[in-house]
Amino acid sequence: AIFFVLGVAACAACITALFLPALGLGGVVLALALLPLRSVLLGSTKAEKEADEFSLTRKLSELASKEELEAEFEAATAFVTPQKSNHHHSSDGIVELGEKHPEGPGLVKDHEIKREHLYTALRQLPGIAVYKSAPDVSFLFGDLPALVGYTTAEFVAMKDPFKTIMHPEDRVADEGVYDEWKAAGFPGVLKRRARFFKKDGTTTWLEDRMVAEADEEGGRASAIGVIVDVNKEVVAEEAERSALERQAFALKSGGFGIWEHDLVSGRLSQDDHAKRILGARGVADEALLDYWMSKTHPDDMALLRGAYEEIMRGEREAYESVSRVQFGQNNYRHIQVIGQVAERDSEGKPTRILGVLRDVSDRVAVERVMQEGQRLEALGVMAGSIAHDFNNFLGAVLGFASLAKEGIEPEHAVAQHIERVMRGAQRAKDLALQLQVYAGRGDFKMASLSVADVIEGITSLIQVSVSHRITLVVSKPAELPNILGDRTQIHQVLLNLVTNASDAIGEEYGKIEVGVEIAEADAHKRATWRIPSDSSSARFVCLSVRDNGCGMASDALAKVFEPFYTTKGSGHGLGLSAMLGIMKAHRGGVDIESRLGQGTTFRVYFPVSEEPVESEPSTMSDSGQGVSLNILAADDDPGIREFLADMAEAYGHKIELAENGEQAIRLYQSNPNGFDVAVFDVTMPIMDGVDAAIRIRDTSASLPIVLCSGFDDKGAIPKLNGHTGISFLQKPFTPSSLLAKINESISGPDA
Repeated sequence: AIFFVLGVAACAACITALFLPALGLGGVVLALALLPLRSVLLGSTKAEKEADEFSLTRKLSELASKEELEAEFEAATAFVTPQKSNHHHSSDGIVELGEKHPEGPGLVKDHEIKREHLYTALRQLPGIAVYKSAPDVSFLFGDLPALVGYTTAEFVAMKDPFKTIMHPEDRVADEGVYDEWKAAGFPGVLKRRARFFKKDGTTTWLEDRMVAEADEEGGRASAIGVIVDVNKEVVAEEAERSALERQAFALKSGGFGIWEHDLVSGRLSQDDHAKRILGARGVADEALLDYWMSKTHPDDMALLRGAYEEIMRGEREAYESVSRVQFGQNNYRHIQVIGQVAERDSEGKPTRILGVLRDVSDRVAVERVMQEGQRLEALGVMAGSIAHDFNNFLGAVLGFASLAKEGIEPEHAVAQHIERVMRGAQRAKDLALQLQVYAGRGDFKMASLSVADVIEGITSLIQVSVSHRITLVVSKPAELPNILGDRTQIHQVLLNLVTNASDAIGEEYGKIEVGVEIAEADAHKRATWRIPSDSSSARFVCLSVRDNGCGMASDALAKVFEPFYTTKGSGHGLGLSAMLGIMKAHRGGVDIESRLGQGTTFRVYFPVSEEPVESEPSTMSDSGQGVSLNILAADDDPGIREFLADMAEAYGHKIELAENGEQAIRLYQSNPNGFDVAVFDVTMPIMDGVDAAIRIRDTSASLPIVLCSGFDDKGAIPKLNGHTGISFLQKPFTPSSLLAKINESISGPDA
């Protein structure tokens, strides 16, 4: 009988091998298990045996991995091993297919030893279950409780176990995939991955890999498959996908585009955002590298090449640079490029570079404005200091010249020479005033002004300042908020801008447009508009002057606000510098756009005022010379002290002179009631004029005090803390202007 069984088994092995394509995985595994019997009974050579095993193993590899193939092989060996008639289930859910046959014929001994080893190993593999369906589901073996928490008996008892415990959201998609596979005649291996509910209510990811055969009616006659626990894999994939999505979101939020350069093929690839940044939408990948190189500024391209060469030599792993990329004629955007070696070959040479890029033109513009502001601020401090000292010198020149002129007949030749000296000193005074304005320390009379009135008041003047070949268009806004400013200084700004626009057009026919609009300033605009950090306003009225003249090159544009810089053949180069100082004093801003050959647009921003328009103050006449006065004066400049002494003598006044505030206090304390007025320079060593004025005011509320300075009063007024009876006079001054201020302070203090 045993020879009969073995003969049948051998024939089955041969038939299985011959009809392999039609038998599916179950047949393949069974055939592989029967091969040892066939080779023994039929006398197959070792080569034939190896060929048969190779053929079957190739077919089996379409379904599962090596470990899973061993599991299928174990299941198949059960068919050729004598078993007990009553199967039973182990406690761990593995179906016991029967007991191993006692030591039998030698021809199956080696095979049973192999089966025992495989069986022992497979029992220890977690997360795998092998089943067959013909048509009912039966599990050959597997750790089913570890997969879903159900025992094999509980699972098989379900009407449709897979659909019963599959997540509803995955069920519809799974049915669609299965229906397509069935309609195609069950080709190849069906792989399905879905969430399943475990017995404890939690979910886990399982993957089902199945091969099946169709019956005569196109239905499924039988199937065999492997269920694998892929929950850790799916969770890891999801975590990786989520991390990649976060990285992609971060890159996109930061304005980054991604690029990759294959150094072996030379091919450059970019995502859509990178192409948009470079203006390369529509450019094929094979042409991207040439496009990028052709659009990059030559100077920057040389730096990029140098970085690449260092990477190829192994001198660096990554690089970062900001390159100028051309967009249109004479228009460059600043692109930040970051790259890093992503792969190397066996010799350590870079084969792939991965990187990102983004447009940082706005950031570069802000940084330039900030650097320009710092440079101009330093120049402003220097200009203000020069103007202060200059005013002191001019004060002595104008003062002595005025005194000299008063003692000479007007027709005398000396009087005419003195007049020329005074006119020259006056021009120097105006220049010093412009330096002060540039430093933001000019003498400004701030008030709430109507924009329409301001423009109306300057229109006639700017119309006559431009050539008849130029068309001047001035907008007359109907309703705009008031602005806070000095009417005279605003007129100066507009006149300066229109004059510059006219000069830019020259003798050609052209057009100048003066416009007005409301502007809201965020943090970025405040920086690019050069608005001082101490300005709290968020709403501004923008006055713009646009021309279609010659425009300016980028290098000239970067220096346009520097003092003494000019593109004209004549002029001292303080016009725009002074304008910037005026706007600083107004806590406003300036913006400029210009392209060579296309014209220039200047925009100045004045803070909106919520106060009503103030009426023009009436002009009061000087009260005259008055009676003889006792004057307490302090100035650290010897020339000013000499001038004050001569002036007092010439006009019949008495004067006590001090070199600093401390000396002035001692003189005052020695004779508290002996002075009618005090005249102090603001900036002095040891003790300045402001501190001296406060010391005197704390002991005497009635003594009028006049503070004088080559700067404006903005530095002095805050320190006075509301003390009254203290007025201010800008240097340089003449004897008449000083006496007028003294008489004004005596008749009624203004501060």
